[in-house]
Amino acid sequence: MRDLVDWLATLAPEDNPGSELGLAELIDLIAGLEQVMGAIAAAQARATAHFGRATVREALANRASLPKARSSIAPQIALARRCSPATADRHLGLARALPGMPHTRAALTAGIIDERSATAIVRETNVLNPELRARVDELIAPRLATSSLKQLTGAAARYAAELDPAAVVAKHERAMSERGVWTRPAPDGMAYLSIFGPLTGIVSAYAALHRHATAVVAGHHETDDGETPADPLAERTHTQVMADAALRWLSGLTPGQACPVALNLVMPAESLFATEPANTDITTTDSTATEATTTGDENTAAGQTPKFGGTQAHPSDSDSAHPIPAPATRRGPRSAETPARIPGHGILPAALARRLLLHGCEPPGAARTMPPQHDSSPPCAGHPDRNRVADPAQVFLTRVFTSPDGRDLLALDATARLFPPRLRAALILRDDRCRTPYCDATIRHADHIQPVAEGGPTSLHNGQGLCARCNYTKELPGFTTQLLEAQPEHAAGPHTHVTEVTTPTGHTYRSVAPPLLD
Repeated sequence: MRDLVDWLATLAPEDNPGSELGLAELIDLIAGLEQVMGAIAAAQARATAHFGRATVREALANRASLPKARSSIAPQIALARRCSPATADRHLGLARALPGMPHTRAALTAGIIDERSATAIVRETNVLNPELRARVDELIAPRLATSSLKQLTGAAARYAAELDPAAVVAKHERAMSERGVWTRPAPDGMAYLSIFGPLTGIVSAYAALHRHATAVVAGHHETDDGETPADPLAERTHTQVMADAALRWLSGLTPGQACPVALNLVMPAESLFATEPANTDITTTDSTATEATTTGDENTAAGQTPKFGGTQAHPSDSDSAHPIPAPATRRGPRSAETPARIPGHGILPAALARRLLLHGCEPPGAARTMPPQHDSSPPCAGHPDRNRVADPAQVFLTRVFTSPDGRDLLALDATARLFPPRLRAALILRDDRCRTPYCDATIRHADHIQPVAEGGPTSLHNGQGLCARCNYTKELPGFTTQLLEAQPEHAAGPHTHVTEVTTPTGHTYRSVAPPLLD
């Protein structure tokens, strides 16, 4: 495998102009490497299937718990493939299904299709028994070399529905039980709001938004008095009106009204309170960064601490002592335009963060003297506070004590309020996402690295933020996590939190806490 990696590095080298390939040869190389990717995916699937079977056999031989052994398979695959456990579940499902689908397996091995296409076919046929799945594989075989991913997905779904409609209906019923709403970060200070629900409901909601936006663009959407536009166009496009209306209807807000939510924003004091353009000569004489946390009234305000929805902490977390902040030391230059960070969502430019924060700091008197504003309501819905006057957000600032270089979290101000236990807040603030390597899921559990039953203290150093699945995986036989001393090769400072995960096969994977500010 190492020889293969080294050989691939010699193809089309950028530092050797004499070996440049012609246009046709470059296309052949690109196509050939695409085939290699399919063959590699097939080999990974075979190895994954062997690993799963061997794990079960070993558990049987050792008279160990079979459910725990099976639960340990996907997490180990995730670490080996540097992906999340949920993605590893899909890889494992593909590996187990391919032996019963010889045409799909052969096409993947030959590089005719890629891993995404094979996974889509398996996903659409996972409710069928082995005989019917093999029949779908036979029916779809002539189309494997000439169809796109979407075409193969549709063909597999159609054949599955024809061969066993009852199973497909049962699959739909299970999918209905999984409906929900999620958010995920997007670039440039934006985010996605995803609603997973029945097709009829989603299409109906979209049609209502489309009709509303069409009326607004045409200038026909007015209030009851027929004079004031309920939703002024204000040079927005059709899609922008749809997005604004969807968020407003879901929040039940009128224009300018603040929404009760905590949006946590981490930024250094130099950029939070900057009054001049960017200046790389700014220095400070302590190890304190300022955290602004908005609560109570602002849906877009800037604050700075982790988001706590759904987080579960150990009962004793609220009683733990925080580490003592490092003594005042001179820190290197930091720009007034150092970006801010929303834990779990990403980076915001300093100017945008300041604008969002100041939007929540308007004098209360100015907001209350504003004339009432009208707003459109969602179809068949009313809101008792439809004409309420917009109030400013409440903004709370909490000091965050960092290492002298600003990289690592040491403690939170003990006077912070309106938040869950402070130690859990510090864990989420420091770790940002699940600390299991490559997982990147939202933090749900505040975990003791050394369990309390083994004498582990409830402290920032012995804590880590994990998603629920990784926290349960950590307790499976053969999985261990230990603290390491930070070393220069970790791209870390002397205060950086570093852990090492060991799997039942003896493989180790390192997890380094992300930089707090830089």
